[in-house]
Amino acid sequence: MRCNLKVRAVIESDWDSILRIQAEVYHDGVLEDLDVLKSKSIVSPTSCFVCESNDGEIAGYLLSHPWDSPIPPKLFEPLVMVSGNHQFFIHDMAVSATAQNKGVGRLLTNRVLELTKKMGVNKISLVAVQGASGYWSTLGFSALESSDISLVYGEDAVFMEMLISA
Repeated sequence: MRCNLKVRAVIESDWDSILRIQAEVYHDGVLEDLDVLKSKSIVSPTSCFVCESNDGEIAGYLLSHPWDSPIPPKLFEPLVMVSGNHQFFIHDMAVSATAQNKGVGRLLTNRVLELTKKMGVNKISLVAVQGASGYWSTLGFSALESSDISLVYGEDAVFMEMLISA
């Protein structure tokens, strides 16, 4: 994989790469089916991205959508509708093993931050899994109290948010 990377919207031909990266990165307890992942892009196509190298390889992806509830969306269930646009939820971000430590996650996160600022969104939330809360903290996310997310997202899951200033 070459170092030139660009972030763009997810297109239909990306889903095989997205599924491959998901399987590389996550343990079986949080792997979601294709229809569940695609539902995020169907509901909010302008906020779901891949990071692509100049040779066409998908290095990572980020799926996000508006979400005004203080409770994170459930795993394994397709998203059928979203309401409001004051808050966003990063449902999933994963970077392939071959693209780790090359700034892919930061590029994807920055794209969502640019989008949400333009939209006037005031908060982005996510659930960090598999020990990723430290990574998200370096990007400006803070941990929140949430007692019941570990039942679905795993014991080490941390509900996090970032407040966005105008």
